[in-house]
Amino acid sequence: MRTFPSLRGFALGTALLVSACSHMPLASMARLSSFDPMRADLAALRAAVRMPSGIAPVPGGAGLALAYWREGEEDGRRMEAITLEEVKAPEDAASLVAEKGMAVAVFRIPPADLPRLEAIRAEIETARAEDQAGGRRPRGSLSVSMKGCVRGPVPDGPLPVTTYLKIAQGGDFIPLLRDVDLRSLKSPDGRMTAEPLQPCS
Repeated sequence: MRTFPSLRGFALGTALLVSACSHMPLASMARLSSFDPMRADLAALRAAVRMPSGIAPVPGGAGLALAYWREGEEDGRRMEAITLEEVKAPEDAASLVAEKGMAVAVFRIPPADLPRLEAIRAEIETARAEDQAGGRRPRGSLSVSMKGCVRGPVPDGPLPVTTYLKIAQGGDFIPLLRDVDLRSLKSPDGRMTAEPLQPCS
């Protein structure tokens, strides 16, 4: 099950269902072309976002979803989602630089959720083998979503955000979206997706 991971959007108060592939650097696509979420070390996965310091992740607002379906049977898609937890250890963000006026947040799968996610992967792997043996074409995806809020007055001008995924222990962060202006994000149908920033509670 080879697929690009996607970031469904760093949301301004509500989730922005944004296609990452339309913004993903070509070099990142090449590096992620062999990534298989069914084989990945889930404990080593890290998602990160670099954002203006006036914007903060909503507690409990970062999530990961693992989906599986058969080609042509998208309505039968199975999806499992978990809430990611923010990690504060310096080594988790050691390779990410937060310039003046910017902040970095890093997230991981909570250790307590790893056994459940591993069991789900085992079930999906069995279904994939059965589908392949039956001549069906299995498909899958791993996606990350984040929600954000504002800590003070929203500054004028662009609000650049860069998102990353680290897929291996000791590896570096691969940019998914690079310096994308939150004010300019659009959904795949071309509609503007940025909503008014909500204050952090």
